[in-house]
Amino acid sequence: MNGVIGSIDAGNQIQFPSEIGKQAQVTKKHDGKVQISLNSAISANYINNIDKNTPTTPQLTGGNVGAKTITIPGLGGSTPSMASTSATAQGNESYAASTYQTYPIAKGCGVHRARLKTLASQGATAARGGASISLHRNNNPSNFISKRAAGMAVGDITYGIKARAAFNGAGAQEGIYTYILNGVEVQPNPPVPITEVVGAPDNRKDVLSLEVVGSTIRGVVYKSDPADATNPPLVTVLFTDVYNNVDDLYASYSIHGAGVQGGGAYGARLDTFRFTPDPYRSAANTLDTPVLDETDTVLTASTPTRQSTVQTNHSIQFEGTELHEFLGFANARQPLTGFTLGNRSIHFVGENSFKSAIINDCFMVEMLNLTLESYDFHESQRKRKNLLAVLPFDNTNNKCIFQPNTLAFLELSNKDKYMTSEVKLRIVRADYSAVTLTGLSSVVIYLD
Repeated sequence: MNGVIGSIDAGNQIQFPSEIGKQAQVTKKHDGKVQISLNSAISANYINNIDKNTPTTPQLTGGNVGAKTITIPGLGGSTPSMASTSATAQGNESYAASTYQTYPIAKGCGVHRARLKTLASQGATAARGGASISLHRNNNPSNFISKRAAGMAVGDITYGIKARAAFNGAGAQEGIYTYILNGVEVQPNPPVPITEVVGAPDNRKDVLSLEVVGSTIRGVVYKSDPADATNPPLVTVLFTDVYNNVDDLYASYSIHGAGVQGGGAYGARLDTFRFTPDPYRSAANTLDTPVLDETDTVLTASTPTRQSTVQTNHSIQFEGTELHEFLGFANARQPLTGFTLGNRSIHFVGENSFKSAIINDCFMVEMLNLTLESYDFHESQRKRKNLLAVLPFDNTNNKCIFQPNTLAFLELSNKDKYMTSEVKLRIVRADYSAVTLTGLSSVVIYLD
């Protein structure tokens, strides 16, 4: 079970930097106790992993047989980039030049980002270049719709953002952004233009971002404020969609059209990659990659909220009065007072065992100082118990009220007369765990 993490602030960005890369998970330990953990993945480029996953193909026009579809100048350095190895158009803005991350995105609050480093205008729509980032449910290229190890088809993409280069031929158009939802490419209305990137400084270039925030996935373009690049970025949300925080979604990158122009110049290029993999995949955070601090100036002013890995305070507040008891936690707040300080790995463990096999559709009245002629036939018990009554579970208006139509008297299991000045009892669940009672509680017992 995965937890929902993340929220959006008034500026339409991820509110808390420390939440980026985090994912919650609820598990049952070997001792039967429930553990709620918060783990965090480092936001980094994982560029060596991207390079390893770049396929080769003999089908790319203008490319060498067996050559990779993507080239990564600066591999291993602080600012690697990505471009297509093709010198000519792939036709219809093909996804043949694509690569992907091995592990899925973090399901709590995850990001998949890249900056649009270069995007040159083209002379015709047939050669219209571009670049895109996407999330898809399959990380095996041989199973993509395209059936080609070289890359993907648009139908393989679940969520995506695509930057389409301007073209200066007949019916010239400016560069615009489109988005992809479940294999269908959509152009926003009104169009969302691409910030001019040719010759522009890096802090003026757009950042493309696919984000898991809470129970939603959204596609966002972050642009520098044209009036002052040191201001927070301007945020354009292309789409939002509901996410179940369960499905594995793998990050991919694509270069479209003519990736390489005359003289070896790159027609389309991405750089400044940031990705947060699922932190519960055993090897996700041990990938062979140069890990960059999110405060690195290479991220520039147009970059959205950056991950913070400093230690922060953590606590859990369960809703209502029953959930924490059901899961085996003694208190609705964990910890009861104060906070748990940490950054990448936080754990909260219940005090009591969680018995998932027991479904409570009733409560029971157990006598504590009187023995009764009663028996518990549940397979976990099968022995005599001092049970006075079974109360059908009914939480209408958060109250449990029960009065039997016909009184049923149970024999006291005593051989001799028994003198007592008080009667002790308790309300329990089917597993004999105590029920916390709040407000006014009363029990009326008839003795004959």
